[in-house]
Amino acid sequence: MPIKRNLIGVATAAAEVGGITPTPMSSSSSQDFSQQTQRQQQRTQKLQDPPAHFSIDNALSNELLKLSYQDRVALEEEIHGVRCLAINETPDLLQHSLLEFDRHLMALKQSYGIGDDGYGDGQARTNTNTDTINDDGNRNYNAEYDHKNQNAEYNHKRLLRNIRSTNTSTSTPGNSNNNYYAGLFQQQEWQQQKYCYLNDPLVRLRFLRCERFVAFKAVQRMIHFLELTSELFGDYVADRPIQLSDFNTRREEVALHNSRNQYLPFRDRSGRRVFVGVGSCDLNLDPDLRFKIIIFLHWMTAAEDDIETQQKGVVIVAWPSNEDDEDSERSWEQSIRPKFNQRLRYLQRKEIKANPLRVTSQQVYLEDTPFFRAMSTLYYIGMDSHSRSIFKAHYGEPTELRYALASYGIPEHLLPLSNTGTVKTANHSRWINAMRAKMDRQQRNSNGNCKNTMGQQQTTLLIHPEDEEPREIVNCPGSRDVIFRKGPTFKNNPGNMYFRELIEATHEQHTKASRKVKCKITWDIIKQVEAQNGRFLDWNQSKELWVVARDREKIRTKVAASYKQFNRSILAFREQQRQQQRQTIRSNNNIKEKPTYNDVERNLSSPFQLKEYHSDRKRRKASCFCNPEDSCYSSCSDSN
Repeated sequence: MPIKRNLIGVATAAAEVGGITPTPMSSSSSQDFSQQTQRQQQRTQKLQDPPAHFSIDNALSNELLKLSYQDRVALEEEIHGVRCLAINETPDLLQHSLLEFDRHLMALKQSYGIGDDGYGDGQARTNTNTDTINDDGNRNYNAEYDHKNQNAEYNHKRLLRNIRSTNTSTSTPGNSNNNYYAGLFQQQEWQQQKYCYLNDPLVRLRFLRCERFVAFKAVQRMIHFLELTSELFGDYVADRPIQLSDFNTRREEVALHNSRNQYLPFRDRSGRRVFVGVGSCDLNLDPDLRFKIIIFLHWMTAAEDDIETQQKGVVIVAWPSNEDDEDSERSWEQSIRPKFNQRLRYLQRKEIKANPLRVTSQQVYLEDTPFFRAMSTLYYIGMDSHSRSIFKAHYGEPTELRYALASYGIPEHLLPLSNTGTVKTANHSRWINAMRAKMDRQQRNSNGNCKNTMGQQQTTLLIHPEDEEPREIVNCPGSRDVIFRKGPTFKNNPGNMYFRELIEATHEQHTKASRKVKCKITWDIIKQVEAQNGRFLDWNQSKELWVVARDREKIRTKVAASYKQFNRSILAFREQQRQQQRQTIRSNNNIKEKPTYNDVERNLSSPFQLKEYHSDRKRRKASCFCNPEDSCYSSCSDSN
């Protein structure tokens, strides 16, 4: 670049005048300088308004017309949560996909001149026939490199230095051209690189599930993820996964805890996680910090959550609103819109390519004003072709928007936004506390071993060992998990709906059965839930997180209590129905409510009056053949 060449020229001329042999700029410092210059230029370039003739509806229609009818129907059904496009996984599919992933990744690594030992003993990809893969998945042969390709090659060498083959036939050090056993240091370093989290099959499966087991696309997504995280966090992402401690400044910690982008504590009706952005959507922050928080939330959800999230994907919901007392449109136009620059657009496109979770739907809910329609257009223009085909924009009043959100199976009452516009961060704080508890336990078990720092499933991390009964921490209940907690919280969990169906189907049998049979029925309910890969979760009030219940006798007791609670609710519902029917009959016939027997008896004081009252009631019943509940009963009694 001109600025870079001028600086280098000045430094070289000064060195020659002083009689000193100039030292050429190293490759790493040159690349860092180029990246810093690019960032400064992107921050100074403002994001222009969209063209006046551009329409999201027409653009979305053109994107959908590129797909077949079957693909359009499948996408629309998945957006509404009535269908899942995840691949049915089998052991053979997983094994074959991992081998294909390893083959493409090792071919890409060797094409950049990085050998199996990580010391650059491979053949560099210059004037060779090694194929490359572009963003569309097509292969380009004999590609000529420009300055941008050279920067990418340098970044790939730096980020893929710890990549090792997971195939046992090619993962030995003897395959390297150099003598790998020349020094003990290199042998120890190879062992450390071998157990890097990037070589973990569970980590690679996340990217494979994200691309529906298309191996070369999954490799490209992993490379994009490493490029983005290294740019936002640092080069250490090639050695270890990003952690909560990477937000090491006070400014970053406050931004993370008060983030307007967060995951809902429960899933939608189809079992997908929901990622929402409310209020300012963190657009008032620096773009690098904003996307640093976003990619961290996605990675931790993909790494710490169960396989269900990786398979079913995530729904992204944007709900921009005003957090102050001023007008929402004026506040956004004056304080947030001027901060839009090319750096924001650049990171948006990078994040779409690097997201480790499969996005099944992207939706925005805005006020119906020209300004917010322009904002949704800017958001739409920054997407790629696939993201545009799953995009939905809704405009209207807050009540209308909440009804529209509920039509997609998303629990709108869990939206972290009050009716007055205040952003709620309580659930987000609980999520951070759960992540901190998991990482503390993980660091205690690691003892400096890189193998234990891999991204693991949530069921491998326990509460602190000083607890009497160490139990597993759960970030978000699964769609088949049954939660036990006081209050209406269970209504938000899809697993409790399945549990209630089991209780409803067997409650009559449970009510009429003996004590021994009742115990057997409760155990059968537990087995049916566990057969669907479900778990029973308790709420830890002190730590404010979900833990897996291990005492099976306590679980059986709570299931039996659920039968009692269901019977009470059935009786209350039936009594309410009877009261409504009686009230409807009386209101339709304009019949005055008759006093009850106890009310009349209470007003009669002497025994003679009571005797006369009972005799009169018997006489009326004997002469009337109508049903006491019928409307004619009163007239018959009066006539008698």
